[in-house]
Amino acid sequence: MIRISRHYVSNIFFLIFVGDIAILLASVALTYWEVDWVGEGVFWPKVVVLAATTLLLFYLSDLYNFQPQLDIGELILRIGMASTIAAVLTAAIGFAIPSLRFGRVAFLALTVSSSLGLMAFRLLTRDRVSHQLLRERVLVLGTDLADVIIAKECEYGTRVG
Repeated sequence: MIRISRHYVSNIFFLIFVGDIAILLASVALTYWEVDWVGEGVFWPKVVVLAATTLLLFYLSDLYNFQPQLDIGELILRIGMASTIAAVLTAAIGFAIPSLRFGRVAFLALTVSSSLGLMAFRLLTRDRVSHQLLRERVLVLGTDLADVIIAKECEYGTRVG
């Protein structure tokens, strides 16, 4: 745990947040080197807008809440929806402020590469992070049959009875 102004921040959150930023910057670098024209104006303010909207929508999609373990399908769906909405917002901001507009090919390459990279990163870190540090623990006292059923429900994550 890291303490920032009297608040404890999980090491997992910090790792995932830095990983998301690294994936976004890697997709930006890949696009910058591969695409001939990325748009008019300075490049780094565009990157800041893209990263800020993507990270904000990941937060709003509850992808930084690590208490519930998401299924693979739900995780991919949330990442895909957040990335799509971030792409639309980035395009809208670029339309409103022309100096923040990406070129068409660069915008498409950024959207695809960042979405696929973020999905791959989150799928790779999903099992390692959730099983080791964020496990729900329940103490069940008693010898009745109901106690055994509750313990099995908590262990397997399903409803038995």
